[in-house]
Amino acid sequence: MQIKKILFIFLLCFILIQCKKNENSVDSSNCTKTIETNNIFNPETNIRLGVIFSMSGSEAITNQESVYGVKLAVERINAEGGILGKKIYLSIYDNNSTAIGSKLACEQAVKDGVIGIIGCQYSSHSLGAAPIAQAAGIPMISNISTNEDVTLVGDYIFRVCFIDSFQGIIISNFAYKELKAKTASIMINADADYSKEIAKYFKEDFTKLSGIVIGEYYFQAVDKDFSNQLSEIKKNNPNILFVPAYLKEAALICKQARIMGITAAIIGSDGWSHKMLKYAGEYLEGCYYINHWTQTDDKKNIEFVKEYYKSYGEIEIPAIAALAYDAVFLLSDAIKRAGSFDKKFIRDSIANTKNFQGITGTISFDKNRNPVKTAFIVKFQNDKVVLDKIIIP
Repeated sequence: MQIKKILFIFLLCFILIQCKKNENSVDSSNCTKTIETNNIFNPETNIRLGVIFSMSGSEAITNQESVYGVKLAVERINAEGGILGKKIYLSIYDNNSTAIGSKLACEQAVKDGVIGIIGCQYSSHSLGAAPIAQAAGIPMISNISTNEDVTLVGDYIFRVCFIDSFQGIIISNFAYKELKAKTASIMINADADYSKEIAKYFKEDFTKLSGIVIGEYYFQAVDKDFSNQLSEIKKNNPNILFVPAYLKEAALICKQARIMGITAAIIGSDGWSHKMLKYAGEYLEGCYYINHWTQTDDKKNIEFVKEYYKSYGEIEIPAIAALAYDAVFLLSDAIKRAGSFDKKFIRDSIANTKNFQGITGTISFDKNRNPVKTAFIVKFQNDKVVLDKIIIP
């Protein structure tokens, strides 16, 4: 009887421990891998490229367009003969929209022997994957992770998007020099480091330019009513209202600001997009934001747009797709310049990139593997997003 009690207690403890483990972990089997090819991988004729994005979970819809950009680039490169005589074999790994999922996905990519990794989209996801890629000595290029810390993980980690400090400074200069703004108020998402960081850099630079920030107003990510903050902003009557936020909350802020009679020019960060029109429509007219890409009459741009429309329909093309496209071509260019599939040589070749002509602009890397590149100021006009100014640093 005593033995049965001991066995029962032991079994109960084991079950509780396992439940706790499951509660705090992600099942690696859920980090699925989708091979996007009609052929079987052959090391004699293929190189394997790993791609880590959210194919499931809360961010699957927003990550889909990054995958579109990667696929278009791979299809074009392969159609033109591949890289050093080998075709790209694309392996897409699902990070389940989490940082831990990104880590597990990257571990699987390492096991599969990828030559490089494109991804992730969100900075938190990239920070989950980057230490694994760094430890394995595999070059990783994010298309849109803007947090400063991402590339600081190590010398194998790169990005093709500009960083938060860069956009904060660019927006500050645009506001002060182009819009002639002398005063500014800022709306900040208290739940997002992204919002707080960009706001910080904007404020620092705007103040250096002799501008005056006359109010920083915080909101929560779940908020839908911003009338309290906007009432104060209306009283202060700034020349501009800066909103470094994500698209839905930014759209609601713009709409409510205009309804309340705020006439200040409103400027946003790269978290904005054409999708804001769904939530604010005509109230966005004349609002500006910084972007990583917009359609131009450049030959490469025209070809990309044509390919995108052919594959996915004539829809608004987001910058993340163009950045993902550039990330693949930049990696391809680096491998060709290295003349080798050795990952150390590829890493060095990426780091030494100078004046790479991408569709999102000309790219060179600084010492922290961040691109020094073109930025675009766009604005809402007649229910469309149009180019206002190209900024070359």
